[in-house]
Amino acid sequence: MARLEEVRAAARTEVQLRAERERELLESRVESRGQQAETNRLALLEAERQKRALIHERVAQSILQRTTQEGKDKERLEALRALISQKIAAADEKRECLIEAEKKRAQALVLQARKVAKAVRRKRELELRHKKEFLEARLQRVCDDPF
Repeated sequence: MARLEEVRAAARTEVQLRAERERELLESRVESRGQQAETNRLALLEAERQKRALIHERVAQSILQRTTQEGKDKERLEALRALISQKIAAADEKRECLIEAEKKRAQALVLQARKVAKAVRRKRELELRHKKEFLEARLQRVCDDPF
């Protein structure tokens, strides 16, 4: 019986050792899985951080490109405004030249009309003087002629 008791004790010890090994094996597996889960969690956090950083970088690049484009657009608008101003100034200058030329033509016409009017007046005065002289001479002859 003692032998049976020894075999039972040995079996119990064997079962306890096996249970202890299984428990340690399970603990190490649980710990390994916990570490793996923590590693995965940290990897996911890092991936999320990198994704946010990439999105932030893309937004920054987009803003920079938009700002650059707006600057180019602003430069184009300024150039266009300057060109429009130049064309307006050229049109104003051309209009002023046309007005000045029209003014000179009008002055020339007025001057020509004055010259013609003066010539007509002189001619009339001359004709009147000749008529007057002619009539005075006739009157003189009539007065000098005693019938």
